[in-house]
Amino acid sequence: MRVGNKTVLAFTTIFIGDGETAELDVPITSTEVLHLKLTTAPLKDYREKEAPIIRHEWIGNVVEMSFANFNEPLGAVTNKPTRFAQSKTGSPIYYLAIVYRLSNYTKIELQIMMGGGLMMGGLLS
Repeated sequence: MRVGNKTVLAFTTIFIGDGETAELDVPITSTEVLHLKLTTAPLKDYREKEAPIIRHEWIGNVVEMSFANFNEPLGAVTNKPTRFAQSKTGSPIYYLAIVYRLSNYTKIELQIMMGGGLMMGGLLS
């Protein structure tokens, strides 16, 4: 599947409970796999209106993605594909996300794509 000049590697919808993590392995090629660990930051107070933040950090061969301040049940979306990794051949890897807060759960719709140029960043294992 393609979107524009990018190949869609994976798309998923997942619910993560407070204090839980989710792990996702995304095949890049027959010999490369992108390992993701998804977490949600605890909410300080539903009444606070801090800006939503997605952090991604390489820890070993795993990209840890943390979603914080997503307090809206109608969701918040990344406004453009965000580069966060590259394949061994140098192709950039991007994500798009829509994140919803539902009671004690965070619902994440995540799309991982590859292509469209070069970048500096973590290489896949």
